Amino acid sequence: MKPIRFTISPIILRQFSSYTLMGGIATIVDWSVFYIANQLFEIGYRLSLLLALIFGSLTNFTLNKKITFHDTSRQIARQLAVSALVATVSYFMALMIMTLQVDRLKVPPVLARISTTGFMLLINFLINKFITFNPCLYRWIESFVDYPKASHSVRSDAPKRPAPPYSHS
Repeated sequence: MKPIRFTISPIILRQFSSYTLMGGIATIVDWSVFYIANQLFEIGYRLSLLLALIFGSLTNFTLNKKITFHDTSRQIARQLAVSALVATVSYFMALMIMTLQVDRLKVPPVLARISTTGFMLLINFLINKFITFNPCLYRWIESFVDYPKASHSVRSDAPKRPAPPYSHS
């Protein structure tokens, strides 16, 4: 029996490397805001986490749109909405992990923030790669939205539904 081989596309490997680097920059912003809010201004770790996530997410979105995924889409509002949803889910996942560490395990908030960031890296990459910056997904979603048409005639040869976003045929 042949062993199963798992290979990673060079494009995905390059994107993940770039995502990690851009994420590193966004993480510096995130951790800086968290540290300043939590340690210098003595804001609770939950609100500090929220502030850090907002600034870090905006940095991450901008860098990954332009550099990692070379995304030229002008649907910035839609992408920001999806990115905000991803950041919100990320926030609550990170909050659960941090609450466990800080309140139950008595880990200092700054160390808990560092370990939580590492855990969220892969999850956020996959979500951003396949959802936030996926042009096929947006085209597929648009196909279900009824836009006002110039005339009310319906072409009989028009396709009923487009192929799902994962189809490349």
